[in-house]
Amino acid sequence: MSTASPTAAETAAPAPDARPTLMLVDGYALIYRAYHALPPNMMTKDGEPTNAILGFTTMLLDTLRKEKPEYLAVAFDRGRTFRHDLSPDYKATRSAMPDDLRGQIKRVRELLDALKTPIFEQEGFEADDVIGTLARQAEGQGIRTLIVTGDMDELQLVTEATEVVTPTGRNRFNETKLYDVPAVEERYGFGPLLIPDYKALIGDKSDNIPGVPGIGEKTATDLITQYGTLETMLDHLDEIKPPKAQKALREHAEQARQSKHLATIVRDVPVTLDLAYCRAGDYDRDRVVDLFRALEFRNLINKLPNAPAVPVPVAPVAGRPGPVQQLALFTDESAVQAMAAVDAAADQGTMPPGYQLVTTREALEALAKRLQEVDRFAFDVESTSKEEMLADLVGLSVAPAAGESYYVPVAHVAPPGQPAPEQVSLEDVRTVLGPIFAAAHPLKDGHNEKYDMMVVERAGMPVNEAGIGVDTMIVAYLLGERSKGLKELAFTRLGVEMTPITHLIGSGRGQLTFDQVDVVKGGAYAAADADMTYRLAQTLVPKLQETPDLWKLFVELEMPLVPVLASMELAGVYVDVSQLQSLSTELYAKMAALEAQIFEAAGHPFNINSSQQLGQVLFEELGLAGRSRTKTGYSTSQEVLDNIRHLHPIIDMVSEWRSRNKLKSTYLDALPLLVNPDTGRVHTSFNQTVAATGRLSSSNPNLQNIPVRTEVGRLVRRAFVADNTSPKPLVPRPSTLYAADYSQIELRILAHMTGEETLVNVFRSGGDVHAATAAELFDVPMDQVKPEMRYLAKRINFGVLYGMGTYGLTRDTSLTHQDAQGFLERYWARYPKIRRFMDETLQEARKCGYVMTLLGRRRYMPELTSSNGGVRQAAERAAINAPVQGTAADIIKIAMIRLHRELRERKLAARMLLQVHDELLFELPEAELAEVDTLVRETMENAFPMDVPLKVETKHGRSWGEME
Repeated sequence: MSTASPTAAETAAPAPDARPTLMLVDGYALIYRAYHALPPNMMTKDGEPTNAILGFTTMLLDTLRKEKPEYLAVAFDRGRTFRHDLSPDYKATRSAMPDDLRGQIKRVRELLDALKTPIFEQEGFEADDVIGTLARQAEGQGIRTLIVTGDMDELQLVTEATEVVTPTGRNRFNETKLYDVPAVEERYGFGPLLIPDYKALIGDKSDNIPGVPGIGEKTATDLITQYGTLETMLDHLDEIKPPKAQKALREHAEQARQSKHLATIVRDVPVTLDLAYCRAGDYDRDRVVDLFRALEFRNLINKLPNAPAVPVPVAPVAGRPGPVQQLALFTDESAVQAMAAVDAAADQGTMPPGYQLVTTREALEALAKRLQEVDRFAFDVESTSKEEMLADLVGLSVAPAAGESYYVPVAHVAPPGQPAPEQVSLEDVRTVLGPIFAAAHPLKDGHNEKYDMMVVERAGMPVNEAGIGVDTMIVAYLLGERSKGLKELAFTRLGVEMTPITHLIGSGRGQLTFDQVDVVKGGAYAAADADMTYRLAQTLVPKLQETPDLWKLFVELEMPLVPVLASMELAGVYVDVSQLQSLSTELYAKMAALEAQIFEAAGHPFNINSSQQLGQVLFEELGLAGRSRTKTGYSTSQEVLDNIRHLHPIIDMVSEWRSRNKLKSTYLDALPLLVNPDTGRVHTSFNQTVAATGRLSSSNPNLQNIPVRTEVGRLVRRAFVADNTSPKPLVPRPSTLYAADYSQIELRILAHMTGEETLVNVFRSGGDVHAATAAELFDVPMDQVKPEMRYLAKRINFGVLYGMGTYGLTRDTSLTHQDAQGFLERYWARYPKIRRFMDETLQEARKCGYVMTLLGRRRYMPELTSSNGGVRQAAERAAINAPVQGTAADIIKIAMIRLHRELRERKLAARMLLQVHDELLFELPEAELAEVDTLVRETMENAFPMDVPLKVETKHGRSWGEME
């Protein structure tokens, strides 16, 4: 066996652009890189870990698409190697393979088998030895080699004919760097052939290669630059400078030789490169797609190379379709055929069979007649924007049956110099279809139906709330689907690969809006959206009905909430822009003063936003304990700062500066840009299917993240005001803002769910629950509870809701670890029913795979059985909190639905504007204040029966931040 480096003659090769390419993938190196780079909680809805598979597959497909190699192979390590025989300590410090990675490697092998990609592995050698050998053989056949790896050791294989590509992003595998000979020289200061000599000097901790003690990276680089190989250095040992390096090399010469031997990739492994065997592009696409469906990798479908021709289109729909049968859970062959027909028709510039363009008044009236013959239909809109309040209607698609779908274009534009496309007017659509949307029958199904409802309402076609049918995105959410997009669900539930929107409108700066898309191509795409929505409703609804509690939650809570949220988003909230601008200026001045204090404490100016510079100041210059290393330096996350805030005054100053900076950029400077030009108001989007607990989230802008208890947060809220100045007021003037907030709702729910007598009695009597807890913990009468006692009890009361342990209590208070543990032990001793409730919740969750709210909402938690300890512990904390927090979310949703209905039935002008966790914000005429206050209190406090009373605190004022 030879370990000699290749000669210059051996590396000679034709120009790269004239040679075919062999792509060699280092399997384990790339898999391990993906596993450690991507979040460990990435998994399917059934709990199968996928982070390593996803990273590996993404890197593989991206490189295949970019490089288009003619040949492809993957190498894997296989057992013990000659290096272990040479040095028993070789890689001895590496930990065993994590359990949650083992199954992923099996999946990668399945994927490679489906891709018909040959795997090379040889007993006694590592994958990089195999790769080095194959690359050498490829060079001899005039082939360019591209090595894909996460192991930088393989840079020594780079020649004029062999290059290496590695991922560079910490958690994204589409960021890569290509290393040729100049790139390696730029990185190290010397060529690829000398990398083993470099490792001989500095060693390699990851492989437990010792190197030469006392010689670091700089000295090693200087020595190699001067002498080249290790052997040359040893031949000139008496000349080596500095003396310290000479002494180290003299004493450890044999160790250096062995280290080089260990670090050198051999290139004569007994494997043979058969190019015909490695031919790329011929693979089992159906099998790959099936694996992607099982792993929920729909977004990787479009990365597959050399997609085969589209199958034969489905036969035309003859006459009216018969009754739609319940579709299979994971495959709908007719849907697959329908989408194949869509793709084929798009290539031919025609509508696919069963789909129709509606471009005349007569066809529109025929469609209206057809829709009135069915009990329900699915609809979808195409528009000019993802933002509901800025989107103009471009076209409307409706599907009254599976395989039967219509597209009504209203606002497509022709390219310059071409005639206007044939389409109907928006006025005709309002006249003919408007009454159907305004009627309670037939029912209208959709996917993300709130968006579609808002777009058609702004276009003059409001949807009757009684006519809202099924939102398939919400059904999928309640079923615990991880991916809830229409195309993802069509892929995982129907086996359908839908056309990505980017195929029509492109991406990046040159992206079109849908009104610029050809009517026929856009019509086929849009009609398919309605068709697949219809099919998904037929597939998913029966699945949801198998669980009566979930079906009831869907029918009585989630679907009735859709028009409530749409109404709130349409209303928006008025913002005093001038006040925001003044606050921004004022905050900038305060930040500048705070910055000066931070610089004084540090001893010099630096970039506070730079984690590297801040870490250097805190942990090197100031010498603070608690440092935590990352790949790029010291961690300066807020969690790290919170843990060391008692060590130096600069910590609190930095935390305050960060908080003010975030508020300034996120709200004070950004909100004026989000004011709608037509309404003069800010319209946040409420997301019903994001939070796993059932809570609503808010985006664009996120108004739920404005701090309530900080001075700056209150100042931001003061800019949200009742509109008494604009020409288009939402409610009659004079108006006021009114807020209603559930008081300690999660603790009340905990008392109800556990039946813990002390908590129940305190809430029934209207007492102070935190003082009562403090009295129990400190064993003192209630009248002797001091503020600091109550504060500690409050931290524990809320902390246990989120699975807080000793570490968390120590971090959040000034208690020692021992004292924190003692307080928690006393807490559990005084409240045994809470402890039992949490233990039983976890036990049941591990058995069933989910936790439940009082109303039957499920949070599926496959992570509870994860072999990754960090993932599992995080899931356990979430499982403890989810039933309580989810029930609170359900209760306020009930209140919102009832209040929305009551306000309309009483013909009150008051409008619900915002929901922020346990708080509702309204805008109303001052004349309605008394009636609305009584209505809101009664509705919210009686939303759900419990053993303890629900209590609501209300206030009103001209702004959200100034209320009494």
